[in-house]
Amino acid sequence: MTPTTTSPPILAAEVKKMVHEAGPNAEVVVEAYLEKEIGSLSHEKKVEALDRLIAQFQGDRGAVTKARDLDTSLVAKLFSMLLGERVGEVDIASEEVIERLATSLNTVFDSLNELISGINATLMGRVSGTETIRFVIGSQLDQQDEAKSLEGYVDQIKEAFAIAHQAFKDAAMTKMGEILGELDPKKIEESAEGGLKFGPLRKAELFDIFQDKHRTLRNWLETGLLTEALMREFERICQRLYQEKGGKK
Repeated sequence: MTPTTTSPPILAAEVKKMVHEAGPNAEVVVEAYLEKEIGSLSHEKKVEALDRLIAQFQGDRGAVTKARDLDTSLVAKLFSMLLGERVGEVDIASEEVIERLATSLNTVFDSLNELISGINATLMGRVSGTETIRFVIGSQLDQQDEAKSLEGYVDQIKEAFAIAHQAFKDAAMTKMGEILGELDPKKIEESAEGGLKFGPLRKAELFDIFQDKHRTLRNWLETGLLTEALMREFERICQRLYQEKGGKK
């Protein structure tokens, strides 16, 4: 038999294929194949051919090890970012670190869900559906065409803060305007029209009306009625602004 010219990469590829296909008989099949390919070589050449063949498999194992080390490094960096402290590569398999990460993520997700639930109830006047942050992330991973779902979820929170800021200013202005309107001197004078009092008696009557209005407004504040009225106005303006902006669903 003439010496083989088969290169080590081809030998390695064939051996891998045989191991995969031959199953329990792989050892016999591979041995027969190698005997066919390098059996006619001298002892020194056989050893050299086998060394090169082994080197092919060691190269594969080195590449896998390198990839695994790279993955471990990336995971360690991810853990460090999420936990806010440095996590070493040897620590990522620690049950304590994994539990801390899971707890942190659950806290973040639950807080976001509660925030969105409050936004939906206040700004949109409806109860939240089943679209939680976990649902959105799962949908994003499963379906490529929903790649913007998570961004939309976060944008809804940002928009809500902007709307709430504007709505609170408008609600405060409205209620303050109502209070000033009740204490408006012209309005107090109008409420006393038709009386027959003049001079000091007229002023005393107007002062009595002012005191009554002031007493009513103070009671409005102390009983919490002002707060309730302010919140109702705030929610009403929130829903109106949200509808005007089209609201990110």
